[in-house]
Amino acid sequence: MMVSPQINVTVLAPVFPRTSQIGALHWSEGHAMEPWQAQLSRLIAHSDWDAQHLPAAELFRRSHSANECTFVQEFENMLVCADPIHFRADRDSATLIPVDKLNLQASEADALLKSINDFVQADGLRFGRTEAGRWFMGGKEGTALSSYPPSFLAYRNASAFLPEGDASGDWRRLMTELQMLLHTHPVNIEREQNGYLPINSVWFWGGAALQSGQVASSELQQSLRLYADDEYTVALAAYLGVVCEPLDAYSPDSAHPHSLLVDTRLAQALFSDDEPALDAAEGQLVDNWLAPLLSRMKQGDAIELKILNEDGFQGLMNADTITAAASAEHAARVLQMSAAERLRDSLAVTAGKLWNRLAGRS
Repeated sequence: MMVSPQINVTVLAPVFPRTSQIGALHWSEGHAMEPWQAQLSRLIAHSDWDAQHLPAAELFRRSHSANECTFVQEFENMLVCADPIHFRADRDSATLIPVDKLNLQASEADALLKSINDFVQADGLRFGRTEAGRWFMGGKEGTALSSYPPSFLAYRNASAFLPEGDASGDWRRLMTELQMLLHTHPVNIEREQNGYLPINSVWFWGGAALQSGQVASSELQQSLRLYADDEYTVALAAYLGVVCEPLDAYSPDSAHPHSLLVDTRLAQALFSDDEPALDAAEGQLVDNWLAPLLSRMKQGDAIELKILNEDGFQGLMNADTITAAASAEHAARVLQMSAAERLRDSLAVTAGKLWNRLAGRS
């Protein structure tokens, strides 16, 4: 019988939980904890960018037209991401609360940016934002900046991950000065009076350079099917010449040998504290992708599914994990059976073996 070709499906979902409704999905731990953007670079065979050196600012700059955001077009090669955040200080740590959680209004952002720009103007720096609310700083070389993306540090102790590198002292000093400026800003005073967390810091990251002529190999372009909706992946794919389709375009019935799905919807819902959206995103992932793929595997299709998150865990589902899950389920049922039920089943098995032996003699 001809065996169908191996089909590999990789789902990169930053905060996908280890608990799953599918028992055949086996989780292993001990893998490196790293941002999903760095994992994406490795998956598409580009090791130029690592966890602390991502070309986010330049990719975002390329994804915005000059009409949409003139600011980011003025600072080519001198641009970094400058995310507004809240540091929740404890005695020995500072937890990073991402902007998605802060309900920052456009008018508030503009007022904060005006004050910041007045403060840094003498240093030749300038801050700006896109219509979608993404903040940047222009005027300072950022390629040597070693800093993790704030999405990776969200709700972690970010004080242990402050910017590093040759010019880290300048970046940390600027962060401290901005924290002092923002501490008593009228916008933050009003936010706290209205029950909102203040914007009390700015996180710099994503200043790595894009080298001209960097394109994915022709082999990768032909073998990989990439699906994503987030701005970073779409921009990176366009830069490398890899076709990227929307997540909704993926079908678990696909026979393509390698599909890579980058799904940040769970992370967005979690950081926005949107529980219904979180449940919906996990349900869509399980119901629309995992369950149909499991069904195909049980029918004999040679498929292997991997799920990668940022917390050092990897999920795996293939013929071996399905067999192991079935064995574990059977063992659990046996343990729950009464002594009489186990005796009855044992007698039935013994009788069946005797009958087979007798039938084999005739």
